[in-house]
Amino acid sequence: MSMRRSGTMLMTLTIAALSSLMAQPASATTLEVGSCVTNNDAESVSAHFSTIQAAVNAAPPGSTVLVCPGSYAEQVEITKPLTLKGVASGNMGAAIVVPPPNGLIVPPGGITVTAPQIWAHDTPGPVNISDLTVDGSNNQITSCVSPVFVEGVYFLDASGSIDHVVARNQRVSVAGTDCVNGIGIRVTSDLGSALVTVTNNAVSAYDFTGIFASYQMANVTIRNNSVVGQPGTAGIILFFDVQATVSENSVVGNSNANLGGSGIDVVGVHHSVVSANHFGSNGYGIALYTFTGDPNSDDNTISNNKVFGSDGDGIAVCGDNNLVKDNTISGSTESGVNLVTGPTFGANCTANNNQVADNIINGACAGVLMDPGAVGNTVDDENRFLNTVNLRLTGISCPLPPAASMAQAAKSVPRARLVVRPGN
Repeated sequence: MSMRRSGTMLMTLTIAALSSLMAQPASATTLEVGSCVTNNDAESVSAHFSTIQAAVNAAPPGSTVLVCPGSYAEQVEITKPLTLKGVASGNMGAAIVVPPPNGLIVPPGGITVTAPQIWAHDTPGPVNISDLTVDGSNNQITSCVSPVFVEGVYFLDASGSIDHVVARNQRVSVAGTDCVNGIGIRVTSDLGSALVTVTNNAVSAYDFTGIFASYQMANVTIRNNSVVGQPGTAGIILFFDVQATVSENSVVGNSNANLGGSGIDVVGVHHSVVSANHFGSNGYGIALYTFTGDPNSDDNTISNNKVFGSDGDGIAVCGDNNLVKDNTISGSTESGVNLVTGPTFGANCTANNNQVADNIINGACAGVLMDPGAVGNTVDDENRFLNTVNLRLTGISCPLPPAASMAQAAKSVPRARLVVRPGN
């Protein structure tokens, strides 16, 4: 499992939060980073700062920090509720956070083993981040071991929103090889309940995943984001019983099923809803699975998605009691829907009692591929199969070349490459 913080640290954080609440509160205000004429004349700026971190440090809880257009070479840590927002000035409208001159580092204190560019954690109220670009280029990290991850924006045990952010180039390369540890936007909560919305963002050029939401204390809405990947990456990952709704996103380019590329991975998660998304030119459009010893991916709803151009399966389900309904799946090399058990998918998960209903599957080797070990599944007659070589097929792969099959993918790349067990 992940690296968890100790009960002692939790008690320390709780005492600190209570002490903060008992202190005489300062009045919330508006501060500005840089000096610009904002497009919101109603804002009354009380002070100006040259760095984002200095403004955040000076801001009373609940304040707004406006960031003028420009480039800010720093890592920003937020431990109080506030709003951090980029603003336009004249014809300029890009406030860009880039790595410091000496590169990204793991912040001291032991709370995280990662290198986030904007990091909100353990806050007693919501943090709202919007209208900023976070660019991880020139991060100067030379190891694939430490930090564990590089993140553009990271919420750890913090509620709030991430809206209209551009996260790009969160990636590390050593000797010309990607380390597979770059994340555009990450939300994790394992100590206290956190409610986070991730909306209207543009995420690209990551080498692991675009948006990563994990752990059962996090309730995350991921909506209307553009996520553009590369071969072997995952556009969105839901991990270890996070409570999540994923809708109206465009996720493309996470290609190559044999390298584990996927539009979205649902890993050890229950009762998530993945609906009304576009998944295009990915390895697997949608993949449900888990790790040996972890919870199965059960009772999820996969509905009304458009999945096209998958070089493996459109929708792969290694989990129980899931509903796959009203999806349009076109141009899958292997199958439209694959109900696959653990030994084939490289993990100890089952694919039983799922319902596949009212889908349109056009152009696949198999419309629905059913593992011989899967039982109790229902494939309704209301599914429409168009230009599929086999409407329904029992087996672990469809026998026509090039057959980028689940079995080949599981043999060529361990599933752990897609989702390493994340440390905080």
